[in-house]
Amino acid sequence: MQKRKHKKAQAIERKAMKVYYPSPMGKDVEVADEPTRDEMLEQADKIGLKVDKRWSTATLLNKINEAMKWDTANASL
Repeated sequence: MQKRKHKKAQAIERKAMKVYYPSPMGKDVEVADEPTRDEMLEQADKIGLKVDKRWSTATLLNKINEAMKWDTANASL
């Protein structure tokens, strides 16, 4: 019986010492200025990149960045 009371007291003490961090849910979070998908599609048309509609936004952004790096590397030659 004493062992059970001791464990219960320890559990209460642990809960009292526990640190709770407020959830960021529902708070205004600043988002970096990432281009929209429409803007990225326009950019892809400008550089002549053939876009597959199944690409995710992240894939599209990576492909555009790679194409632009390739263009700037070849332009300096």
